[in-house]
Amino acid sequence: MIRHRNFLIFNLFMLLTWKSESYANQEITVVVEHWPPWEIAKDEKKGMVTEGVAIDLLKEMLDRLGLVSTLQTVPWKRALTNMRRGKADLIPMISKNKKREKYMLFTDIIYKDTILLTYSNMRFPAFEWHHWKDLSGYSFQVVNGYNYGHSWDEAIIKYNFKVTTSISDIQSVRMLLGGRIDFIPVFNSTRALLKEMPGFDSLKFAKKPIYETELYFGISKKSPLASRLTEINGVLKSMKIDGTFNRILGSLAVTRPN
Repeated sequence: MIRHRNFLIFNLFMLLTWKSESYANQEITVVVEHWPPWEIAKDEKKGMVTEGVAIDLLKEMLDRLGLVSTLQTVPWKRALTNMRRGKADLIPMISKNKKREKYMLFTDIIYKDTILLTYSNMRFPAFEWHHWKDLSGYSFQVVNGYNYGHSWDEAIIKYNFKVTTSISDIQSVRMLLGGRIDFIPVFNSTRALLKEMPGFDSLKFAKKPIYETELYFGISKKSPLASRLTEINGVLKSMKIDGTFNRILGSLAVTRPN
């Protein structure tokens, strides 16, 4: 009986050791794109993301989990496709919607943000809106695959908004500055992206947001990370408690969720 018990204990120990070692050897594929301040490609010619606030948060989290990551820089739409097909494990700074919840799990909240309508003062000296119908008759460009909220989607249909799509915020900004559209929705936290572009001084932001959103780390349901969601959330919680979150977020920490 004692031998049998010792044998079971030994097997359990070996299983846990093997599981721990197998996790430690995992290389996590993270899909990213140039989206300051969260994800930044310093080399504009190569366009490969190597740093950013989200990248620092992610590296700290994975380090505490004993994991390493590979950053895969791809357009947003392809990033979502790779997550759906299980070709990527994690995508940073993403909001929830019903479509994404079919193939992704989400961590606890990483950041609360707002999406503001951006316009050029060369087109409008000033602009504010109060009701969705106020936006009727204007043209907008949104990024393909971005989530701007259910109310926005409904308003597009109800008030027949003129909406075209782009592959990135940068492309939309260029269209805006070129006078080809009236407004683009932009995440408040990513104004740093616009500062990189000629003509930034002419950009203005409506005060009323079209959407107040919560951003998460998304995990593919086909990823080995999916089984570790509770552990991941525990690590994120410890990062908030010990001050690591605030230290990495810097000035962005003002609107960080508890």
